[in-house]
Amino acid sequence: MPEHSRFYLQCGSALFRRAATMEAGVRGFKTVEFATPEQTLAGFEAGADNPTAIVMVHGYTSDKTVWMRFGQHFSKQYRVIVPDLAGHGDSPYDASWDYSAAAQAQRLADMLDGLGIEKAHIVGNSMGGLIAAQFALQHPEKTISLGLIDPAGIDGETQSDFDEALDRGRNAFLVESEADFAEFYPMTMAKPPYLPKIILAAIAEMYRQRRDRHSLIFDQFFEQKFSREQLQSLKMPVWLLWGAKDRIIHVSAADVWQQHIPQLQLEVMPTIGHVPMVEVPKDSAVKYAAFLKRVSQK
Repeated sequence: MPEHSRFYLQCGSALFRRAATMEAGVRGFKTVEFATPEQTLAGFEAGADNPTAIVMVHGYTSDKTVWMRFGQHFSKQYRVIVPDLAGHGDSPYDASWDYSAAAQAQRLADMLDGLGIEKAHIVGNSMGGLIAAQFALQHPEKTISLGLIDPAGIDGETQSDFDEALDRGRNAFLVESEADFAEFYPMTMAKPPYLPKIILAAIAEMYRQRRDRHSLIFDQFFEQKFSREQLQSLKMPVWLLWGAKDRIIHVSAADVWQQHIPQLQLEVMPTIGHVPMVEVPKDSAVKYAAFLKRVSQK
């Protein structure tokens, strides 16, 4: 049961939504909807008049808001498209839908088709990295470049704190109480940005309410692992950024990605955790911008 009154949690949720909407506007993003044949996805968009698009794909249990501070650095040159994946954020959820990486990647392809975009740069974090890589495998003709930030889909030599807990039967993302969330949240970032207690309580309650949803989605995407042959088939430019203090997916996985993708450019941030574009958005954006510049010059 919630540790706070319903009114307190409702206030926290409303405050978080209003703050996120206001910040998105300040950073140049508009709240939009992206149509696909299956459903309409919620999202942010900036730089809509620019000819080249970047699609930014969030991770498991996350949403579009994690890209705002990172994505703002690209809207003058690119059309920045930030969807809430199906089952996440403000996008719809149905327990009968397919939430595998392949299905989520196809939704992104359908979204781009609906927008009249033939090809785009794709960048994803965590589960979003898995989906971004799957998108590149399914639709290489639509993929200008592939950006991966602490992506799922490959196991390293060393287990992460999350993996060790999972082996003991505990999925830290499946929150049952505010105390569970207080244990989980620091696992996601080495340097989490400040959030007021009332907002953290509201986010914890959202996680608690969506526990069954998160469990179903996890079961459908988590076991997918890329083979060497799949990764070697990726011929587009690939950029990989990893936080060395990642407690969700151990940084040792970065070496495996690099071994199997010869053209991959790897950068490791020694003091950062699982979500670099949230922890150090400007520094992460500078690194990604340099990669995009190199891609455009080829």
